[in-house]
Amino acid sequence: RDLKPNTIRANTNLVKANFGDWLDKELRFITPAMVVQRFDQISKSSASTANSATRILRAIWNYARAHTATDTGEYTLPENPCARVSDLKRWHKPKRRQKHLTNDQYPAFFAGLEMVAQQTASNRHKDAGQTLAHLSELILRTGLRKMEAATLEWNNVSFKNRTFTIAADRAKNGNELVLPMSVLIVTES
Repeated sequence: RDLKPNTIRANTNLVKANFGDWLDKELRFITPAMVVQRFDQISKSSASTANSATRILRAIWNYARAHTATDTGEYTLPENPCARVSDLKRWHKPKRRQKHLTNDQYPAFFAGLEMVAQQTASNRHKDAGQTLAHLSELILRTGLRKMEAATLEWNNVSFKNRTFTIAADRAKNGNELVLPMSVLIVTES
């Protein structure tokens, strides 16, 4: 699939950090036991990293297996050794985030944003603090992803219709997304 540059960079970093010593190995020499052992090793420091890194390894393996098959469709690589993690039911169940700001915490949060904006303004980057404060508030009030909010352009904002549009090339799922503005977004703008 076509991946966004940030996704490619993140995946590359995960592979290098967790399977860097395997980069010179031929795939056919990576065994299911090796994958399970590495998965367990990574899990000791981070369950989510173990899941993510192993899923990326699985995707790389599947791609390589499909693209190295003979013209008659015979595979030159063995089955994906990451399947052993599934067979052993080792995948970690993600924990849903439970933390959120409560109504009584908003004033302190916004005061903190304003303080950061003022401190940054007194340093070298005069407008950076205010930009960060505004971006953080937009993300909080809309639920946008960081890059969706940071790359939002004025031509994608309609105060008349009270909507803003995330362009397809900037949306995570690749589909244009038209979202309504809350009353707070309209009145605070």
